[in-house]
Amino acid sequence: MKGSVKKDKNTGKYFYTVDIGIDLLTSKRK
Repeated sequence: MKGSVKKDKNTGKYFYTVDIGIDLLTSKRK
């Protein structure tokens, strides 16, 4: 699976998102 690390502008935390469309809340928990 291809994914990318993104930075949340509101919290300043980094989270991982996967191309298959997992929502942000799921990504932030990982």
